[in-house]
Amino acid sequence: LYAVKPDDDLNNAMKIIAQHDLNQVPVISQGKLAGILSRANVINFLQLRQELGAKRERDMKKPGASPISPQ
Repeated sequence: LYAVKPDDDLNNAMKIIAQHDLNQVPVISQGKLAGILSRANVINFLQLRQELGAKRERDMKKPGASPISPQ
């Protein structure tokens, strides 16, 4: 059984999924099932991250835009 932990790196999880031709992998925390990570979850996450990054770049190009830094 291939599994990942909640704090595992996403790249590592994707390597496991790809190397073993899996569509999903269980997420195990303290010996118990904490969730399921699927290829679709990862693809949706990456797509959303790319879209948000592109939106941020467009917003920064607008006149009067300034970067917001955490305080």
